[in-house]
Amino acid sequence: MKQIGLEIIINDVVICRAGDASQPVGLTCMIQLTKLEPDSPGVVELIVRGSTGKGTLEILEWVRQEVKKGDIVEIKQISDNFDPPVSIGSYTVSNPTIGLIEALKRK
Repeated sequence: MKQIGLEIIINDVVICRAGDASQPVGLTCMIQLTKLEPDSPGVVELIVRGSTGKGTLEILEWVRQEVKKGDIVEIKQISDNFDPPVSIGSYTVSNPTIGLIEALKRK
């Protein structure tokens, strides 16, 4: 089975090649701004994570990294040479169709 994944590049440096050649995986790449105080500059993060599994939801994470002002972030679709995730967590769900957000709420 041919898999697809995401290559993440920041300022011409490959940060990760997210994906899993051994099983289907859902991938998410997001830029998140967290600003806790009105006068604070906030923090901008790049997060690359995925999920897999039926009954037990595995949460895979490849990157959680600050993005600085002026950084250029590129995302490319790839099909091989995936990096392993840097962290793996799991959540048991009673309903395999439950969404990722609901599973995370149960954590």
